[in-house]
Amino acid sequence: MTLVVGFVSQSCGVMGADSQATEADGTRSQVEKIWEDSGLLFGYTGTWAVRDLVAKAVHRAIDGCDAHLGREQMKHKLCIAVHPVLMSVYANYVPHDVDEAKRRLGGRLLVMGCDKDGYWLLEIDEHNTGSDYTDRGFHAIGSGSPAAQVAIGLLQNYNPQRLSNEQLQMLAYRTIGVSINVLAQHLSGPVRLWASNDARKFVQLTDTALSETEKRVEVWLGLERESLDEASSPPAGEELPQPVDETGLEATLKQATRESN
Repeated sequence: MTLVVGFVSQSCGVMGADSQATEADGTRSQVEKIWEDSGLLFGYTGTWAVRDLVAKAVHRAIDGCDAHLGREQMKHKLCIAVHPVLMSVYANYVPHDVDEAKRRLGGRLLVMGCDKDGYWLLEIDEHNTGSDYTDRGFHAIGSGSPAAQVAIGLLQNYNPQRLSNEQLQMLAYRTIGVSINVLAQHLSGPVRLWASNDARKFVQLTDTALSETEKRVEVWLGLERESLDEASSPPAGEELPQPVDETGLEATLKQATRESN
């Protein structure tokens, strides 16, 4: 089981993953599921051998091209690159059953980039279909993605499109952390995060930066516990506090950042 998540706003992007890979014989190991190539950020879930073939094909397609090419043009270029890889993998599958080959060998590629309109998020699935998730600001791939979808559903008031780079890192770290806790037998840390920087390039967070992000998330959780106490039944004669709007939710994230420093 594996998990890769992506979050984007117009001004920044963050991608994160767990670190566990499970082979067909049940052997587990730690791997890096995210990589940068020619100004784009990639995450892959699926058979490792296919992942390497996809990564090489993608590199040949985008090496030397403008990293800030329009998202639709980039999607077209990537699908063209991935197509022959999938066709070859499925055709060479010994049972000669394409549907079974897709189920057993097909993976999903999550791609993040930036063009003149801001950061974008794209998935290319086992059918070589490109789907855009930029407007939503979030997407998860891998067999652990249902847990991530539930986690982000519970955090849906924190609209990714309105958050800063640091806040997106907190949201990604928490989403992956919750998924690992729920699926502890199948997903494993450490959590890995990549984020855009001021130069619109993607860099991997260091262990020190990840520790700081973890501290901020812990403060955030503490503030949420306090808010639950405040929202519970008040003493006689007192009124419930007013619902928190998006501005208030963002303030909670900012407060968590301040208090962790």
